[in-house]
Amino acid sequence: VDLNFVQAEVTCNNLGGFKPLPDEPGFLPCNDEELRYTNFGTDFGLDIGPADNVVLDLVVTNLTSYIPNNARRNGRTQDQTGSFGQVNLADDQSTDFAYRFYETGTNTPVSLSTGIDF
Repeated sequence: VDLNFVQAEVTCNNLGGFKPLPDEPGFLPCNDEELRYTNFGTDFGLDIGPADNVVLDLVVTNLTSYIPNNARRNGRTQDQTGSFGQVNLADDQSTDFAYRFYETGTNTPVSLSTGIDF
């Protein structure tokens, strides 16, 4: 499994239903309540047929109440050009998140061939 924020593109920034306004940086026209990193990586170890290499999306969703300080800061560090993912959270707030992998561009879940820790 090869995972890489640098090559990934943020294609949905609507975590918990909070998204930037259309005239703000980071706005993306999506309605799913998620933060989606498309082309986040590839799993080379799946035995699913002729195309065993599966390109992955990482999808972050909140499991408990989510209150951001500034939703446009969700996505990637350094104004969306950095090498790390970022979830913005308001002061004195806590939230449980789910991190799931899907076949890129779909909502088809993928169980990775190796374990991953965040």
